[in-house]
Amino acid sequence: MLLALSTSGIIWTALGLGGLIFFHELGHFIACRLTGTRVEAFSVGFGPEIFGWTRGHTRYKFSLVLLGGYVKMAAENPDDQDIIAERDFRSKTVGQRAAVINAGLIMHAI
Repeated sequence: MLLALSTSGIIWTALGLGGLIFFHELGHFIACRLTGTRVEAFSVGFGPEIFGWTRGHTRYKFSLVLLGGYVKMAAENPDDQDIIAERDFRSKTVGQRAAVINAGLIMHAI
């Protein structure tokens, strides 16, 4: 069976996937806030930043490719050799880190 792809179908699919990814990342962001984990960046989309603002320690931004987004937590990369501060991801308890990691899936369920 041949599937015909229309322009509007592609646009709606991209918007749907973008929305799912956005709410997934929003789950991580909310969990970070609830556990006191510092967020360095919350982006709608990825790629080069179109515009944004900084509030506290967090950079909120809209990026060029508006398909999804991401949350950048402080000290989330195990290879970082920085001194770990109290609000950094790696300083959190196992339960808090698990909550942050699983929050994206929980948002999908909601």
